[in-house]
Amino acid sequence: MARISLVVLFVVGLLGLWAFVYSSSEVPSAVATRSLVAPSPTTTTSPASAAASETTSPEALAAVESDSDRALVPPVDFGELLIPGSVNDVAAAAVASNTTTTTAKAPAAPSRDPVRIPKPACAAGLGAPVSQTGPLNGTSASIPSGLPAVVVKVSNNNSKSRAALTGLDRADVVFEERIEAKATRFAAVFHSDLPSVVGPVRSGRTTDINLLRNLGTPVLGYSGSNSGVAGQIADAASKGWFVPVINTDRSPFARDNRYSAPDNLFVDPTSLGACGKGGTPSPIFSYGAASSTTAQPASFVSLQARSPYRFDWDAGSGTWRRSQDGYAHNTRAGERLAPENVIVMFVQYVPSAIDASSVDAISTGTGEAWLMRDGTITRGAWARANATTSYRIEDADGKLARLKAGQTWVVLAPAGTASWG
Repeated sequence: MARISLVVLFVVGLLGLWAFVYSSSEVPSAVATRSLVAPSPTTTTSPASAAASETTSPEALAAVESDSDRALVPPVDFGELLIPGSVNDVAAAAVASNTTTTTAKAPAAPSRDPVRIPKPACAAGLGAPVSQTGPLNGTSASIPSGLPAVVVKVSNNNSKSRAALTGLDRADVVFEERIEAKATRFAAVFHSDLPSVVGPVRSGRTTDINLLRNLGTPVLGYSGSNSGVAGQIADAASKGWFVPVINTDRSPFARDNRYSAPDNLFVDPTSLGACGKGGTPSPIFSYGAASSTTAQPASFVSLQARSPYRFDWDAGSGTWRRSQDGYAHNTRAGERLAPENVIVMFVQYVPSAIDASSVDAISTGTGEAWLMRDGTITRGAWARANATTSYRIEDADGKLARLKAGQTWVVLAPAGTASWG
């Protein structure tokens, strides 16, 4: 027994010696290696990704997209301005100090004040304002020369995203497109009027690629996408169809700590437009006096989706006031979403080749259309020969139906999901 015990002790001693030698030779090397590699902002877990990992609800999972594979999208240089409280502050501070530590100190408690997004240097690149008729809304406006159409993907998931909503009331055109689970999302197009902040910002989708191509190389601001969508967006960008600007939690994007992820991301559209180097847009609709002889009086149009919504005519303001889930749809500042025109474009949706749970709208070709303006409905058709051409809205006689100058809300609706009265 004594001889066996000595053998056991000898073996244990050898193992301990080996472990000491291994740890002495390997650990410093690993630390040194880590100290030479700058932390990458793209590997930082975003609040949106964190929200996805903490929930088991299928609906909640569907509402939070991965923002991986950012490297697939050509970068736009907005400088190195950081937003206080952003998820990248700690990593950036580590790079700046050339630290060798592998454990970052947590940032200070976030402020509850409204977010203020600093202007990157390239935001001064726009020309002087020029008085003109806005090509995307038909109204008189003072627009900086060289300003491209600025498109921001805006959330419409639930009451939380609607509570954080800002800037959407000032868009020239809003496209409402379906995503997964019959939910809808907004592609807000800004040109004649640029609010200081727009959001909450959400992900890009494959529907956006053809939908936006007739805007003359617009700049698209969005929160991220899955790898398949990122690849298609990068391919479209390489062809000059639009300029994608993905969130990196740096200016012109920022997190507003008063709201929870994923509805806490916002963007400055002026900086997007100035730094994105897009092209100036041409009109995508025809504006002018009502000319259709087939228009009928109408007081509302109602649409079915995961959250039912409707537009009601308000003669006092000359607008169609939007409601969702039975409640007035306002921005967080209390501004009612109320466009001068509502176009219901009945389109075909097909399963996305990238994500089987999502759908893509076919926005070229022809289909049925309803134009709501001035308390009337004109039922007819829409036509768009290809992705680079404008839309033609016709009445039942095939005559051009013009829009009223002002904001236009375009609903990309599946057949059988709308009614009016």
